[in-house]
Amino acid sequence: MNYLAKNIAYLRKINKVTQAEIQARTGFKPNTQSNWENEVSEPAIDIIIQYSEYFKVQLSDLIASDLSKQGTGKSYELDSKPTFAAEPTTGYHSAEETQLQVIEKMQQVIDAQAITIKALQSALEHAEKRLSSL
Repeated sequence: MNYLAKNIAYLRKINKVTQAEIQARTGFKPNTQSNWENEVSEPAIDIIIQYSEYFKVQLSDLIASDLSKQGTGKSYELDSKPTFAAEPTTGYHSAEETQLQVIEKMQQVIDAQAITIKALQSALEHAEKRLSSL
């Protein structure tokens, strides 16, 4: 399960950082932070990495663990408020668009692997023919 949106909101709230403060620090467009927290869209991977660094949380935990249920022993409160890089100019994609892009990339990998497998099968058949003729 993907907990990114829930964790971003949780970490922001326990550190008493408003969406407006993040917008002011980052230059994000209005509603960008809200859209991420409400799963309307997802941030690009470079932004997710920045959140991980900003809140001092392992990237895998930020995405795959419900940090609000970690219990005692883990404190995600910041000692200071570090800077956050400016909003990228690449634009944003909805979660559905991002998933479609991942699927397209996976299909490209599968297609490339299929071509490689066919070439290897052909080379194997050729080698078997050469061996049988010896």
